[in-house]
Amino acid sequence: MIVGTPTLRILFVGNRILPYRHAGDKTYWLEAFRELTRRGHEIDVISLTDEPIPERSPYPCEFVPPVRFDVDRSERFNQEYRWLRASGNYVAKTMSYGRVLSAIRRHVRVRRPHVVHFLTNYGPVMAVTRSFTMGVPISISAPTYNGWRFVYDWALRASFAGFDRVVPFSGAFARRLVALGMRPRRIRTIPWAVDPGEFHPATEGERAEARRSLGVAEGQKVIFWSGFLQQMLPRDLLFAIRTAERMLRDGPNEWRFFFCMKPEHYRRSFAQYERPGIEIGGTVEGFRHARTAADAMLSPIGDLRSTAAPPLTWIECMSSGIPVLTTPLPGAEELVQDGVGGILAATPELLAERASALLRDPARLAGVRREARAQVERGFSLSSSVDAYTHLWAEMASWSSGK
Repeated sequence: MIVGTPTLRILFVGNRILPYRHAGDKTYWLEAFRELTRRGHEIDVISLTDEPIPERSPYPCEFVPPVRFDVDRSERFNQEYRWLRASGNYVAKTMSYGRVLSAIRRHVRVRRPHVVHFLTNYGPVMAVTRSFTMGVPISISAPTYNGWRFVYDWALRASFAGFDRVVPFSGAFARRLVALGMRPRRIRTIPWAVDPGEFHPATEGERAEARRSLGVAEGQKVIFWSGFLQQMLPRDLLFAIRTAERMLRDGPNEWRFFFCMKPEHYRRSFAQYERPGIEIGGTVEGFRHARTAADAMLSPIGDLRSTAAPPLTWIECMSSGIPVLTTPLPGAEELVQDGVGGILAATPELLAERASALLRDPARLAGVRREARAQVERGFSLSSSVDAYTHLWAEMASWSSGK
């Protein structure tokens, strides 16, 4: 417990808040819940969840079944996992929100939390939320901005209208909110983070074993891609494929690219992009081997109208000493400093050229790997992130307590 921070009771609300690692934002919160509990705070969770939960939750959690509405034609999910698409789109979220509000009202009456914090944005329907929290202050996380979508700005403003505090994960998103008319005092930028003690550079023995498992020849560099992260779309996969193809054209025997997807995203049709030097898979084991063996992470996001959170996987990789090769979308530079902890380049050709130069220079690569980890230790540690949230919630709790 930080001196001066009172014991807090916080109600968290969101989609698929599960008791195990499965998605970037929820993985962060899983670790944050553990840290909050370790510090003596009390947490309760309401999770809109459309799947069986094989593990017992380590914290009190009410799982609320969502309304399914398969209007989303997103290519992110394969047929086997189409139920994720049917319950995670904004139409389904809007239709399910009445169930969420009923659960919130019950919890507030019984538990009387100091703060209700939302991990998920359910859209403009959230404007009615305050009527169900009985005076308890409310805050919401805001990971990324995707302004290319139709009426997105209007919907974003409407969804945040009733909240006391909005917590963007990047300064770039905070500036965008101000540009959209939100008062700066309502905004508190807090990046998500990792525990550097958990995500540390692999030993040479661990890397050698992972390379053997992957069949990587001596002297070849390993570059891995992981997706789909946050706002990533299929076109971002193609951007990465073109980058890999360009590097292989100039050095066919220098590189091995491993494109790693979650089971819900993998499609057999992705095999069309495989060729010598490029492999695409959808297993957890393959991802772990590729990340352990990696010399760099390739993770471009092509639409520069969006903002980067930045993705939690970037932070995990950089904490492990793996530089990130990405595009200069707003927010990316807050974690990946160009030429220091990774590479920022706007086209596949330029990214391939600069990545090749970095990976061919052992001394420079070693320095970039060290600096990548140092950047996480300086500004993206779990302890510092939880400190910032508890200070925010303590401030909000004082409003209703009259302090």
